[in-house]
Amino acid sequence: MMKKSFLSNFVPMGASAPDTLPPGDLWIDVGNRAGPGVLDHHGGATAARSSCELVQLHYQEWVLDPTGQDEPVTLVLHSEPDLDAISAAWLALGVLSSGDLPKPVEGVAAIVDAVSAHDQGFLVSETLEDNWPLVVRTRLEIDAAGAEGASILELGMALLDTTLGILAEGEDMETAARHLVTQEVRSYFETARRQYMDDLKGGTEFIARLPLQKAAKRPSCIPNRPLDPPSGANWIPMDGLLLEDPVSPLFKELARTDREHSSLRRGFSLLVVSWSLSVPGIATRLYRHTISTDPQTGAHLQGLGKRLETKEQQHEQRDGGGTLLEGRQRVLPGTGRHGYNVISPWYDGRGHNFTIVDSPSVVIDGVSRLVSRLSPSEVLKVVKDYG
Repeated sequence: MMKKSFLSNFVPMGASAPDTLPPGDLWIDVGNRAGPGVLDHHGGATAARSSCELVQLHYQEWVLDPTGQDEPVTLVLHSEPDLDAISAAWLALGVLSSGDLPKPVEGVAAIVDAVSAHDQGFLVSETLEDNWPLVVRTRLEIDAAGAEGASILELGMALLDTTLGILAEGEDMETAARHLVTQEVRSYFETARRQYMDDLKGGTEFIARLPLQKAAKRPSCIPNRPLDPPSGANWIPMDGLLLEDPVSPLFKELARTDREHSSLRRGFSLLVVSWSLSVPGIATRLYRHTISTDPQTGAHLQGLGKRLETKEQQHEQRDGGGTLLEGRQRVLPGTGRHGYNVISPWYDGRGHNFTIVDSPSVVIDGVSRLVSRLSPSEVLKVVKDYG
């Protein structure tokens, strides 16, 4: 696919785009709004499942019209571009090169659907080698190890070009995934499976019940899995798993399909994952916590982010309000991100149908990090109180 010439710029995750963009700037998967020149489904009032889908749906008024004929376009992405960010940038450049969606349009639609399902936490295939988003993500991790954002972006775009070429020949996404699997990827998957079993031994299992979405939407590209929620209930019981510093890079995919070790035999549909962080100059132990539920269950976590934000602020007050990390400064009520009284609160999942909650984004020594002062046990207690 021919691409318009471009520059790339990388900003901290959760950064807000300026009200008036410089000529040629195109914010992708970051910016905290959705509109002309800024395509970020995390902060925008949009039903799009991904930033890639935002490009697909609004390429004329939000990509072509704002950039015009300015050369080169400057793509602004978050500092560690993921599959959605890379795919959205790839699609935007394709649109800018031709003035329309790349061909074949059906192939582009299949890619967007798979990227969106993956970004929303769906497993598009229970077989690792057939799971196109997972294979691409793994290729990026292996082939771009140690690379900077611009190199990751270029490699990701090349994999997307290859995928679109395979789809243009009439193949499906599973076939495209298998074409991209290398021997290194196979070895990676096998090692990840072994590491997951070790992670599971050190994990904490629990049962929770979560509220159900009124109308759960499932992409067409994911397999059916029986869930058997109680008839007429507005909640569903599920297996939960707390992992601290998991080693397996595929713990989420393997845990969600682990019917053998989960007590309800549906896999661990609720994951609480905590990574410990060692930050020089900060005495308090810090963590990144991510809480997610399998969206295929139809359950949601709406309201959990607010509870964790309240707990976070209580912890900060206990530690001394004058030592707030950059990004955690208090602002007027309703003026912070998502309407909170802090610049960067806990992410409450609004861009992911409330199926994922993540730690606040802060800046330490000029580096953007997702950080919480809460301990894994404190987070687990909030989760249990919620569910």
